[in-house]
Amino acid sequence: MVDPKKHPADPRFLLREWVMLDEELPRGRKTAPFGRLFLNTATGRFLHRDLPELANYYLITSTGGLLVLARRSSPHTVLIVNPLTASCITFKEPMPDFLLHTVAHLRVAGTAPTLVLEHPTYRMAYLAKPDDEHFAEVKYNPLDKAHNILGIRDDKVDDLVSSIITPRFWEKYFRFYFVQSAGQMLLVLSRKHPDRGMDIFKVNFEKKVIEPTTRIGSGALFLGERCVYVHADKLPSIDGNCVFYLGRVQHDGQPDGIYMYDLKTEKEERIANDFIQFIGLYGKPVTPSMVQILMNYCTNIPWSQLESERRYGFLEEEHIEE
Repeated sequence: MVDPKKHPADPRFLLREWVMLDEELPRGRKTAPFGRLFLNTATGRFLHRDLPELANYYLITSTGGLLVLARRSSPHTVLIVNPLTASCITFKEPMPDFLLHTVAHLRVAGTAPTLVLEHPTYRMAYLAKPDDEHFAEVKYNPLDKAHNILGIRDDKVDDLVSSIITPRFWEKYFRFYFVQSAGQMLLVLSRKHPDRGMDIFKVNFEKKVIEPTTRIGSGALFLGERCVYVHADKLPSIDGNCVFYLGRVQHDGQPDGIYMYDLKTEKEERIANDFIQFIGLYGKPVTPSMVQILMNYCTNIPWSQLESERRYGFLEEEHIEE
């Protein structure tokens, strides 16, 4: 039997279908400061884990349920921790500067995984393997993102994606997403107002085709800086064959709520307010819905603890309390 602690980079032990729902503790919670709640998006299973590593390392972000941490002592080298097996992949490289909000991807190809730290606001990313000396900095356009961040390299598929995302693309759409779902790669295009809604394409690598589709089965897509595919039949409060996303930004800078687009009926519906913290207005506790929690995971990327301390000299108190 393979020991995950001796072989932490073995693909069998790299989580992919988990999300850490509370990267930031809900305001007002004082107990179990290092406990976190995880959701398996394929089975609907919830799992609470105590993470003592959070007392000794900076939390940078999470990806697929894996924790991306940095050592507290300089030069702040990076490590990836599997919270289910307590196995750890260590990197020689220090954490890059200026990554306040970070989206992480772990690409597995060959013998060593590649950690990708994405800075969506500036369309930049940093890539490294465990034995590299430094993170390589790359800028990206839509095709570069498929290459560098998702690890998709296929000339025929490149041509097909380029035929869709042309200069005129931006006349009809305002954003696109690559989403991995149930073993498939989806290209999701978000239409501009007043059309609204989504156009979805399945990327078929074997046949070298990109096919439009209005069916994602019992699954549901949540879109944001991070995208999540969940098996809605395992989560009764979520409708299947639907896409969830935030609405337009209003004058106050806040989105006008969470929307659901039904791929079968091609109808868009506003279904909820944006994410509500567990301590609501006037200190009254509120309970967010599963849709709000998953939407928050996709759109609210927490500050890197390391960069918070570099810039402002403090950490969130819930991360340093005993």
